[in-house]
Order: sequence, then structure tokens, then C-alpha cells
Amino acid sequence: MNIIKTHWLKIILFAALLIFSIYNYKKYRIAPTLAAPEIQFTNSNNETFTLENFSNKNAIVIFAASWCRDCREEIPALEIMKQELGNTDFHFITLTDDSFEKIERFKAATGSTFDFYKLKKSLKESDVHSIPTAYIMNKKGEVVFSHVGNYLWNTPETIKKIRTLVSE
Repeated sequence: MNIIKTHWLKIILFAALLIFSIYNYKKYRIAPTLAAPEIQFTNSNNETFTLENFSNKNAIVIFAASWCRDCREEIPALEIMKQELGNTDFHFITLTDDSFEKIERFKAATGSTFDFYKLKKSLKESDVHSIPTAYIMNKKGEVVFSHVGNYLWNTPETIKKIRTLVSE
């Protein structure tokens, strides 16, 4: 009888661990649904925007923070990708909940030329639990690609994939 209880306890513990793992994977490794009209952000002039303001262009939207090491490491590859894509209707948007003072220090430290905006809500309140989190949106405002964590943005394969995704 004791062996049966032990067996069931192991099964229950395994099931709990499995559920916990799936929950954490979904929360921290899969990009959340991007609610474009609901996410509001401001520029340094305190003008308010949503992602719908950029719907006439393809957009690469990156949620980042000045304290995030992966975010800092990702910027040079994104800058190379921006140069490779050239002047082709792409808007690079970086969203953060940092202050504008921290944003300016981050831009200076990384050499970023992207447009940075301050979220009206925190990253967590925006349902972003892991950074960097990136989305590629086509001109119709549809998310055609998303990724959580560092990504090799500047490879020829990635640039070709992005061009293909937004042209569909």
C-alpha cells in the first residue's frame, strides 16, 4: 500500500512540475500577443502614440530596457540589419519603461539610431515578461514574426526572411 502511495505521489509531483514548466515556458519564452491599439507610448516631446500610428510602414518593434544585457548586445546586430534593409519602409521602434534620461544614456552607450519611446505602462503591465522581445509587423499592422531573447538579426538569412515575411 505504501508503494502505491509513493507511486501516485511521484506522478502528482511530475504532473505539477510539467504544468509549472509549460506555464513558465509560455510566459517567458513565447512572445505575448501584441495588442497594438492598447499599447500606448510617448516620445521625448510627450506626444502619445500607438503602434497603429506606424501602420503605413513595416515595423520592427523591440521591447527592451537599459539594464538588460541582452538588449545592449542585440543593438549592434539590429543596426547592421537596419543598414542592410536600407531605406525600405521599415520603422525601428524600441519600447521601454525606462525614463528618457536612461533611454538617452542607453542610446549613447549602444550607438543606437532607433526611435525610442517610453511606455505609458510598465513592461510587465504591457504583458512583456522577458526582454528583449521583438515583433515584425507588416504594413497591414499584422505581426508576421515574434521572438523572445537575443536573435541573430544581421545574418543574410534573417534579412532575407524579414523581406519575405513583410512582402507576403
